[in-house]
Amino acid sequence: MKNEKNNEITTSVLLTGEWGGFREHFLTKTETLDLLTDGRSWAFDAEYHWLTRDQIADADWPTIGQLQLLPALVGGSQSTKPNPILMEEEE
Repeated sequence: MKNEKNNEITTSVLLTGEWGGFREHFLTKTETLDLLTDGRSWAFDAEYHWLTRDQIADADWPTIGQLQLLPALVGGSQSTKPNPILMEEEE
């Protein structure tokens, strides 16, 4: 599943979130690291192990295998609506 782009090795990277649905792209290491620069994304290998940007930067790109980039989870404001499931547990 390796392709070459401008004489650089690429690997399969599944993107979701702001990139639109789960879509497979063949990206170079530089392109992949650029997507991870702002800290708004998380990377996982094919076995769903979380990888840091530094681990990807140090990886042997021809052997890294498929990656998945997902939007990072961000906590939001707490809802003021009562959760019906929690209310049942309290009774």
